[in-house]
Amino acid sequence: MNARRVFLAATAALLVPARHAAARDVSGVVLPERARLEGSEAELRLLGGGVFRFFFLRYYVCGLYAPDGPGEAPAILVNDAPRRIYLVALRRITSFEFLWGLDQGLADNLSPAEADALREPLARVRATIRAIGAIARGARVAIDYVPRDGTRILVDDRRRGENFAGKALNDALMRVWIGERPLDASLKEALLGDGRKG
Repeated sequence: MNARRVFLAATAALLVPARHAAARDVSGVVLPERARLEGSEAELRLLGGGVFRFFFLRYYVCGLYAPDGPGEAPAILVNDAPRRIYLVALRRITSFEFLWGLDQGLADNLSPAEADALREPLARVRATIRAIGAIARGARVAIDYVPRDGTRILVDDRRRGENFAGKALNDALMRVWIGERPLDASLKEALLGDGRKG
């Protein structure tokens, strides 16, 4: 009888993850498969996840969330729909380091006219990041976009700073990771990998 119970328990343990997978392991960090943003009824799915590296240092695990549908970068950027970039710090990241990467990605993906049009809102985004300060190892940062509310930044589920209105601003931020010249090309591939299959 005991052997039969052990067999049944083992079988159930094998079946449950297959039917109810609720999270994904990315380099030892668990990312939820689904997310629902404040102010939106849409459920987002995890398209893909990977690790941002710079000079052989691992900075953060990154996940991309978007509604069900095409997972190509152009479709994600064209659609005015909720989306999320989700970061989990693998080391302490100073605001200087984070802003350096952000500014590099923006410079590589925005035309001078686009950058000039977004000068003021991007300045407010940078001010918010400076106010947040260093991101501790293990901290979770979400950059969320909901069409009627704009972009907001959360650190460990706590909103930081204001809501930043406008799809163009969020498009610019998203292009840092999934634009034509992303900050990390291999990370872009990882972020879009599963979405291309969906």
